[in-house]
Amino acid sequence: MPSKTSDLNARALSTAREAVLDSHASTRWFDDLRDRVVEDGEVLGRLSADAHGCGGPSFLERLARAVVCIATIHRCGAALEVIARSYREGPLTDDAYRSLRELVLSYDDEVSAAVADRRLPPTPANAAAIYPALCAAATVAGPYPLDLVELWPACGFELCADQFEYDYGTIGLRGRSGSECRILYRLSCAFGAALPPMPTALSISHRIGLALQTGRAGDESDALMNRCASAVLDDAKANAFDNATRVAARVHPELCRTGLREARAIVERWPTDHVLCVIRSFAVHRGDADTDEQFQIAIDTISRHRRSVQISLGEHRNKRGARLEIAWSHDGGWQRHVLGYCNASLDAGTELVWVAPTL
Repeated sequence: MPSKTSDLNARALSTAREAVLDSHASTRWFDDLRDRVVEDGEVLGRLSADAHGCGGPSFLERLARAVVCIATIHRCGAALEVIARSYREGPLTDDAYRSLRELVLSYDDEVSAAVADRRLPPTPANAAAIYPALCAAATVAGPYPLDLVELWPACGFELCADQFEYDYGTIGLRGRSGSECRILYRLSCAFGAALPPMPTALSISHRIGLALQTGRAGDESDALMNRCASAVLDDAKANAFDNATRVAARVHPELCRTGLREARAIVERWPTDHVLCVIRSFAVHRGDADTDEQFQIAIDTISRHRRSVQISLGEHRNKRGARLEIAWSHDGGWQRHVLGYCNASLDAGTELVWVAPTL
């Protein structure tokens, strides 16, 4: 008769196998990785405890970013180059999988901990989707400067959205002309929609991110994980992440862990003729629901005494893609509008379709 331990191990392996099979294979390389891992009982056994749960990047994406990060931290350059070359060329080669497998088995505790991290990766593309909404907020604010507050920020990219230059395809170049970081992202308008004015500079006075989860200063492994999560093995995405990081470092938004009472005290010290602009970019996936609810209550209270705008991206699941919304305080309540939809659900993807008419 099988022991309880063997039954548990069998169930854990089955759960891990299901997680791998359910993973979205975005490229041929990930498709090949899925086929290899699902038949590799030893790798599945090392990772099975982390296959439970849902939300965030897929199991395969988390595995790939974990391996790249651990290989970088432990300076396994030869193995990383074999894996990266395979990724660039398309199919997953025997040598590449062997290298990946050895990294998983050699550093299984670190890889497992990294695979268990379901936080969404910080990506400059989110800033590209947020920027038109920030311009809409500036339109609502009129001549008054914006004070930005982001809940659960990731590296501060969205707080610095006005500091990047964007190549929006047929819409053309927008944002800060000549910025060190130019982000390629498609922006289009649905029939009857109208983009807000998008000047080269916005009037922004303060920038603060609350309850920081990623990008902790001085933590080499966490900084590498952010980069690997955003780019995995894509050199172009890695370069974009590095450029965005340098720009954010110069702007230096205040990123801090603090309680809601302290956060409210910070905001209430700002000039009352400024317009408070709250940004949520996939915050529902980065933070916890109770904190978010309490934060909204605090913002509702503050907004009774000062003009406020809220921007949210990807806060509500829907089949069409991550939804971009704006709301501003009006007569004691909030006036809300859907601005657009991205072509992905758990990040901004590669395109935003703007659906809002003139605000």
